[in-house]
Amino acid sequence: MRASDERQYCAPGIDLPVVSMMRSRHGDFPEYHTSLDDLSAISPRGLEDSFTALRTTIELLEENAKYENQTLCEPMLSRHGLYRSLGTKQADESARNLLNFLSYADGQNDLIDICAITGMSVADAIEAKQALSGVGLIQQNSGHQTKLRTVA
Repeated sequence: MRASDERQYCAPGIDLPVVSMMRSRHGDFPEYHTSLDDLSAISPRGLEDSFTALRTTIELLEENAKYENQTLCEPMLSRHGLYRSLGTKQADESARNLLNFLSYADGQNDLIDICAITGMSVADAIEAKQALSGVGLIQQNSGHQTKLRTVA
């Protein structure tokens, strides 16, 4: 959208990589850019949800990189302390996330790609990435530059 301050920063000759993140579109509420645009228009729940979305986005951008599987074939997760011996739904989902991450950590897919392909949440993908890299099953591809794009 080109209706707010980012259009000034992204103007020809300036081209700063600026983005706006907001819950309501520019012009969707009459208080926008007036002296009435204050915290009374925000609910505590809306503020918390916005904070959570922004924090998740920042975490994703900080963790986003291409990762490479360091094993041939599917590793035995229990050998690396990554598979719980008791069968629970949570353990099964955690193992599935780890195996999905490994399957797509081919040095070409970054964290955003892996989330999009597998349907994993950002939090689950970061957790899988940390667990797998912690035991040496994946490694970050050092030649990667972060891609900025939308994740559903």
